[in-house]
Amino acid sequence: MKLEMLGLVAILLCAGAGQTCGAIITVNPDAVAAGTVITNFFTDVTLSTRDGLAPGSNARDVTAEASPLAKSGSNIFAHDSGTTAWGNGAFEFLRADFVGGARQVWLDFAANGDEGDEHAQLLAFDNGGTLVDDISAHHVDANTFVTLSVSAPYIAYIAAYWDQPNRVSSGLLDNLRYEPAGSGHLPEPGSMVIWLMFGVLGLAIGRRRHKAA
Repeated sequence: MKLEMLGLVAILLCAGAGQTCGAIITVNPDAVAAGTVITNFFTDVTLSTRDGLAPGSNARDVTAEASPLAKSGSNIFAHDSGTTAWGNGAFEFLRADFVGGARQVWLDFAANGDEGDEHAQLLAFDNGGTLVDDISAHHVDANTFVTLSVSAPYIAYIAAYWDQPNRVSSGLLDNLRYEPAGSGHLPEPGSMVIWLMFGVLGLAIGRRRHKAA
């Protein structure tokens, strides 16, 4: 009986940690038809087009638009005007605000210039507007993607753009994913396998003893 209970505990251990253990939520413009405004389409995420990073910068809509460079499906993130290029070359930034916060965020950056694009950058901020993490890719080859990721105990919102230093390059953005701040930690793959093995073994031995009795 104890081994059977151990098996149940092992299998349910991940599910009982926080909200959802290691839940990754996808914000993908392929969820709608091209031309659709997606500013408030996704639960717990608000998307906006910004002219800058200042707290008072003007917030406008984000749409989904078709692009042959979409990493998956056919749509990517676009401005309220339908323009698909982001960055200082286009003087536009993508911002995503998370209700309840996030602790890790991923975003795909695609270069649409003939010779590639420069300085893809992803920044994470807390509720007070303090930068808590950032990452950049110096150069992305033409017609290719790079996935950038930021993490912190609590991310209130992220900003994404291209080429702040030179204010020349503009690139594409697609496939936002995030892990909510309140979700449970995902166990390391090796430890998860061990726990599952103990769980299955415990259940098997428990059932065998039950039949023998």
